[in-house]
Amino acid sequence: MVVPVTVTTAVEMDDDLRAKALAKARELFGSEVELIERVDPKIIGGIIVEGGAERYDASVRTQLAVVRHSLASSFVGGAE
Repeated sequence: MVVPVTVTTAVEMDDDLRAKALAKARELFGSEVELIERVDPKIIGGIIVEGGAERYDASVRTQLAVVRHSLASSFVGGAE
């Protein structure tokens, strides 16, 4: 069974990155995959891999959001 997997990057993938993404997707989904490539500059960098109900988000945008949330929550209700 071939699983369709969408790979989103900030810039177009070259052959080397495509091969790495394909290998990682095969590992994550335990199956042969068909890569569907998307380019979204808003993710800033990194990669998002989606297939079926699974989503693996290693984008810079998400990492920055996590840091922003962590910093904001550490100051809410802190000592004054």
